[in-house]
Parts: sequence; C-alpha cells; structure tokens
Amino acid sequence: MLKAFLIAVFGVLFVAPLAKEAAEVVGPEEVAATTTVAPSTTTSTTSTTVPPTTTTTQPDLSGVDWEALRRMEIDALRAQYGACGEWHDLALSVGWPAEEWQTLSAIIRRESNCQPDAWNGADAGLLQINQIHKTWLADMGWSHPDDMFDPTNNLTFGFRLWQASGWQPWSFSGTVPPSQKNKSCPEWEQLALAVGWPAAELPRLSYVMWRESRCNPESFNPKDPNGGSRGLIQINGFWCRPNKYDPNGFLVTLGIVNVCEDLFDPATNLRAGLAMWQYGENEHGNGWRPWAV
Repeated sequence: MLKAFLIAVFGVLFVAPLAKEAAEVVGPEEVAATTTVAPSTTTSTTSTTVPPTTTTTQPDLSGVDWEALRRMEIDALRAQYGACGEWHDLALSVGWPAEEWQTLSAIIRRESNCQPDAWNGADAGLLQINQIHKTWLADMGWSHPDDMFDPTNNLTFGFRLWQASGWQPWSFSGTVPPSQKNKSCPEWEQLALAVGWPAAELPRLSYVMWRESRCNPESFNPKDPNGGSRGLIQINGFWCRPNKYDPNGFLVTLGIVNVCEDLFDPATNLRAGLAMWQYGENEHGNGWRPWAV
C-alpha cells in the first residue's frame, strides 16, 4: 500500500519530462531536403534539424520522511481495522476468516504489541508461537524461532494452530506459560506463603495476581457480571454474596470476609483465594478453574 502511494505521488514527476522528450526528438526521416538554386551560380546547401539535448529531472527523495509515511499508513489501517490493522490483509490472505479478525487482532496486540520481531526467549513473532511447536514447524519446513519472525509464516502457522485447537494455545490453562515467567508479583509472594498457599503453587499464583490486577490490591472491575471483581486475584461477588448454593455466601460462611469490600485487603484476598483454590482441588481436581480464561 505504501508503494502504491509513493508511485502516485512521484509518478507525476516522471511523466511530464518523458512526454516533452518524446515530442521534441525528431527522427532521421525528418531531415530537411537539399535545396539547389541555379547550378551555375549557387552552391547547394543542406539544412539539418538537430534535436535539442534533453535532461530528465529525477525527483529529489533526500528529504522524504519514509518513517512518517509508513506511520501514516499504519494509522490509516488501524483506523479502518482496529488493533494491529496493518496485518489485517495478510492474515486474511493466509486463511484467517474475516469474522475472527477482532479476536485475532486483540491477541496479536496482547502477545507482541503488533511487532513481528517480538521475542522473549521462548515465544516468537506476532502471535508469539511457542518453542514447543518446533517439531510441527520442522514438518512444515520452518525453524523456531527464526522463521516465526516472518509475519506470513507466523500468521500461517497460527492459523493451523487455531484450526487444530481454537484459541486455547493463547489462553491461561492453569500453568505458567514460559512467556509469562517475568509477569509476576514477587512483592506479594511471601504474604501468600504466610496465609497458607503451598510453595509449589506460588509461581502460578504470582502470575494470576499479575494477570488479574497487575499486582494492585485495590484493583476493581465493575464490569464483572457477578457483582464486580476485587483485589489481587480479582475475586468476584459470587463468592462473597448469598447465592443458591450458600445462603450467606461461600467466603462469609467460612468467616474469611463479612462483606465483599474486605477483599481489597491483600491478606484477606489471598486467604479467600486459597479457600477457593482448595475447594476446586477437592471438588473438581482443578483449583485454578475460577481464574481460567
């Protein structure tokens, strides 16, 4: 698109000189004929029209701000297609359905901030393709991470992955993906141990705190449909209000909170989260279900 834009801008600079040159050049067949007057008294002469020397003016590109032009193009595409809109056409060209673009673009933004060279030591490119797919990539003739820095390859493989597993490869599954190990809340880990969290679960818990609240104990999400979510691990109102399973509310019955607002206290929030996690482990074999994506 940027190339087409530049052709339109600079094309004018080339057309006029070329047209002038074509009009002014005279072919050899147009050389004037010899004129003879009275052979006994006049010497014959030949008149020849010589084409003028023409110079084609080249546009001066030294002052063009290519980065600014590229930025203008990206801004226009994002205005049209939303987050990471500069990759919209390429994504559709490799197979992504148009109706999945909004989700895909949000994931590209979240995973790589739209940067095709994004790399964290385990995940590469626009969709942050993980190194666990090395064998599959090799079967397709690609290497990890090098070939995943190419946007076409990255979006193509991402499409294959999506066809096989949906959006699950980009969701939180209860374990800490290698790409998230630096996304944690170490300032709250000792408190978590103090209120009873098992040390083996600490890496997962620390990541959940980062993902849910960015380590902010005062975080509140009023848009949560279950009465809002609060605190470090964003516990929603279902757990602290009366419901059909518990007339007082799960956390109130356990004596951990009196009202939902108590969850803004870091120790109370972590203690409540531990009770929820233990319940999930005992009843469903998965304590992380309340925080799964």
